[in-house]
Formats: sequence, C-alpha cells, structure tokens
Amino acid sequence: MDITNHIATFSKMIVLVVIILITSSSFVCCEESQFDTYEELTETQYKNHINEFQRAFGKQMENEFNLKWVEGGFVHNFSNDQPEFYAYRRATLEEARTLVLALIHKLSLAIREDPIMLSYLNKLSLTPDAIGVNIQFAYLHNWSYDDGSIDSVYSYHSRKATNGIKKLYLQYTSTDPFGDFSTHDNSVYTRIEESFEDATKLNAATAITNRLFTRLRGLKMN
Repeated sequence: MDITNHIATFSKMIVLVVIILITSSSFVCCEESQFDTYEELTETQYKNHINEFQRAFGKQMENEFNLKWVEGGFVHNFSNDQPEFYAYRRATLEEARTLVLALIHKLSLAIREDPIMLSYLNKLSLTPDAIGVNIQFAYLHNWSYDDGSIDSVYSYHSRKATNGIKKLYLQYTSTDPFGDFSTHDNSVYTRIEESFEDATKLNAATAITNRLFTRLRGLKMN
C-alpha cells in the first residue's frame, strides 16, 4: 500500500514537472517569436509606429501639462530630433526646469514600456538622459515674452562622448526686457546652460526649499 502511494505521488510530481517545462518552453518561444517579429519590421513600419507613438505621447502631455504638441519631433535619432511643445504662459527658470525634466522622464518611461521603440533603438532599456525635449514659452505662436521670463528650453547632447555616452544638456533662453527691440538683430538674449544631472539636482533642491518655506509659512500662520 505504501509502495502504491509512493508511486502515485511520484507520478504526480513527474506530471507537474512536465507541465512546468512545457509552460516555460511556450513562454520562451513566445518571447523569441515576438522579438523576431520586431526585428522583421521594415524601416517604414518602424517610422509609422514612431509617428503613432509620439502622437499619442504628445496628446497625453498636452492634457497633463496644458501644452501644445508640435507635430514632428524624433524620427531617426533622439540625439538630434526631440519632441517639441508650446507652453502658452510665462515661466521662471525653476518652472521651466521642472517642466522639461518632467517631460523627459515621462518620455523615457513611455519608451521603456514600448518594446518596438526599444527594438528600433537597439536597446534593452533607456535612461532619461538619452533623450531630450524642447519647449517654447509664448503668448502667441512664435511670439515669445520679452519681459525677462524664459523664452525656451532646448535639449542637446555633447559632441564628445565620455565612456561612450554623450552628455545631455539643457539650454534656457530669455530676452533682455531692457534691450533694443527696434530689430530682431538688436535683441539681447540671456542663455543659461546646465547638464541634465545638474538640472535634476537643482530641481530636487528647489522642491525641498519650497516645501520648507510652505511649512514655515504654515507655522507662522498658526
């Protein structure tokens, strides 16, 4: 009787192992088949997917941050082509920095969650500093503020690579409100440049400072 029970138990274990092996094999085959499908996509199919991807991303950011997406953006290379947005409002340096960092992080997350985009870029994953986003702050299309607030944020990568990686930089521009506006050439622009790493640190420090001031104001009111 004990031998019979032992054989029955052993048989069940064998069946369970076989089921697990079959399930695992099927999963691997599906993964490999999916990867092969992506590799077989033509350049045109990739570009069509990229256009749909950035259209969906652009519209999502429009709703989330009250922006206007400029159709186009990246098609071939994230180092040269970035999604672009219009923000029809004024912005301080801190506000512009916070907005561009938020868009960059959301874009990198969206790409990481899209296997076709990663396949096109030939990457298993993507860090935020691998991509950039451009923002124009204006009161009308192509008409920026001339009161010293931020006109635009432009993302670009360094020409030289360090350890095979090109560093991402952010450039903020503003128009001198006391400059000569008689012609466009006479306008005086202020440019501020910072690396993505420095911008991230400054943004975190600003957030901490703002929370501290908010707390102190609350204590004074009490």
